[in-house]
Order: sequence, then C-alpha cells, then structure tokens
Amino acid sequence: QSFLLQFILTFVLMSFIVPRAAEALAIETDPEMLEYRIKAAYIFNFAKFIQWPEQAFSDQAQPFSIVIVGDKKRVQCFKSLQSKTIQGRKITIECCTSAEIMANKSCHILFVTNRELSRGDRSFLAHDSRPIVTIGESVSFIHAGGMIAFIQHENTIRFVINQHRAMKNDVCVSSRLLKLAEKTYTSEQKP
Repeated sequence: QSFLLQFILTFVLMSFIVPRAAEALAIETDPEMLEYRIKAAYIFNFAKFIQWPEQAFSDQAQPFSIVIVGDKKRVQCFKSLQSKTIQGRKITIECCTSAEIMANKSCHILFVTNRELSRGDRSFLAHDSRPIVTIGESVSFIHAGGMIAFIQHENTIRFVINQHRAMKNDVCVSSRLLKLAEKTYTSEQKP
C-alpha cells in the first residue's frame, strides 16, 4: 500500500513539475526570449545610470515600476528583475497593451516592445512630460518621442539615446551611459 501511495505521489508531482520545467527550458532556448532577457539586463543597467527627480517617487518606500507594453510571453523575461533593486527600491513589473494607457498611470520605465505604434501611443510619447524613461526597439521610436531605442548592429544589441527628450522630461542620463550609446540625439539634432 505504501508503494502505491508513493507511486501516486510521484506521478502527481511529475505531472506538475515536468510541464513547468519544459516551459522554462523552452523559454531559455527560444532566441526571441533570449533577446528579451538580454534587453531586460540592459534596462536594469540603464537604471543605474539614470537619475529621476525626487517627485517621481511619492516616498522612500515606493517601488521602482517598470511597465512593458507587449505580450505576456515577453514580460516573463523581466520577472527575474523583481528579485533585484534599483537605487535601493524593490522592482515591480507590469504589463499593459499600449503606451497610451500610461497617460492615466505612472511608472519609472516604460518599455514598448517592437510593434506598430498607434496614433495614441505616438501622442503619448510626443507630449507626456512626466519623468518616465521610455524605451523602444527602433529608431522610429525615437522619432515618435521616445528616449532610448534598441537597435541591431552587427548581430549585437546596441542602443541610441534621445538626450534632448530625457532633459525635457527632467530625467538625467549619466555621461557614462551616453558614451556607450551608438548615437546620442541632442537638442540641436533631429532624430
């Protein structure tokens, strides 16, 4: 009888654990998911070299909020950041369906995954002046009013920075990060 009970427990545990392990393995071997894990690491490191104004946080206990516009599969690549801190603050990760939604919400970093920007998204990026660091995945994102854009360069992920937009939104980007950028757009330059 104990053998039968042990067999049943083993079967139940395996039916729960194996699919989860297979799902985790699939995420690790999927090139797109690997790309988003790399971008999550970039974003985490960007935050070390960016200074938000004091009014961007309601108090010392407010977590550091990262919102990802995109599907939940990509958001999973950012979940590991929740065990870390940025500037001494716990990190929260949220998902939403469009940048336009952020007009009524707040966050510290908004990452818009590669997709066609709606008219509302473009309007949000062009006109929102809150200290939200907006990150996208193409130079056209910079043209729309974003601050940082990932680009592909010789099979590596690089980035460009719209320093003029960051300054307009009262966000200070360290000169060390600006030096690492493939290109930096200033107030005199048009993206």
